[in-house]
Amino acid sequence: MDHDGIVRVCTACRPVWRLRGAVVRGQARGRDLGFPTANLGEAAWAGQSRLPRHGVYIGWAAISSRPGVAYKAMVSVGDNPSFGSDNSVTIEAYLCNEFSKDFYGDTMSLLIVARIRDMMRISFDQLVRAIRNDTAFGTMALDQPEFAQLRDDPWLFGMNDQ
Repeated sequence: MDHDGIVRVCTACRPVWRLRGAVVRGQARGRDLGFPTANLGEAAWAGQSRLPRHGVYIGWAAISSRPGVAYKAMVSVGDNPSFGSDNSVTIEAYLCNEFSKDFYGDTMSLLIVARIRDMMRISFDQLVRAIRNDTAFGTMALDQPEFAQLRDDPWLFGMNDQ
């Protein structure tokens, strides 16, 4: 349990989840929280027979306008219960990097490697604290050899669609 009272456990995804699609505009809630997210358009998962269950995940992301670079990513899959969910699923990633400009319309490849916690309905302040702690936990987990090696997965860079 972290200082925010939320239990985080790193459970590897077997196999990893691979999603690729256009970065689309969301509700800008991540930006308001101080953690701007890249939202995948529904077309990225429309052909999937199933998705990861709702929750918070870690992984690696690559953006088409920044070739050859993989970013650590904190990934939300679900219906955003802290914002009065309308039951629509979103997949959004906070990339652990400072970007000078948005990349709407670029293609994002997202390799989801582990689940760290459930989603829950919490206050704005609790959510900011939770995301900050998710990021600290997730970045350390991604440095572990099991997950760090996936940073170089050729699929991330569009070289292998398997």
